[in-house]
Amino acid sequence: MRLSGLNRTTTTVGCAALALLGGMVLGGSGAVSASPPAEPKVQNTFDPLGPDVRAAKLPSGRTAHYTDSGPRDGVPVLYIGGTGTSARAVHMTDFFRTTRADLGLRLISVERNGFGDTAYDPALGKADFARDALDVLDRLGVERFRIVAISGGGPYAAELAARAPGRVSALHLAAALPRTARSPHTARCPTTRSPRP
Repeated sequence: MRLSGLNRTTTTVGCAALALLGGMVLGGSGAVSASPPAEPKVQNTFDPLGPDVRAAKLPSGRTAHYTDSGPRDGVPVLYIGGTGTSARAVHMTDFFRTTRADLGLRLISVERNGFGDTAYDPALGKADFARDALDVLDRLGVERFRIVAISGGGPYAAELAARAPGRVSALHLAAALPRTARSPHTARCPTTRSPRP
């Protein structure tokens, strides 16, 4: 297909205008400069993810790190992330922020031993986490609460629910590891039986 002189001129002017406009949108002014572009600034630290982590000195003498987001008068939900996650793991629920707001959920997450900002102490276990979480909830004025735990957070949630059954109004375990399993590969439900031949 051959373009006539007018169509060729219109096409050339249109392409030049698009190139100039594209340059302006991508950060240019459209002006031609002989000076080199500015060096980009590269940050030396990561930006924080999720809500701010707070620290609280507990009656045990330990320091607990926790997050608390959502309305103060909202439905309190203690979120316990999987193994290796800090209290900021609650940020993983941001994809349903609108639903959380519609339901009036107040998400609280308490770090476990050795994760995030919390120093590792080999003498501490799930029972210590349960006490720390209850102390943080007491400090926040939360009496009854729900628990949502994922993966390696499951045994900690079960421990907490067993220690404070009157305070836990619901327990939700998602892909949680069983408390007594030695390994995910050898875990067996105690009520499961082999099929009979």
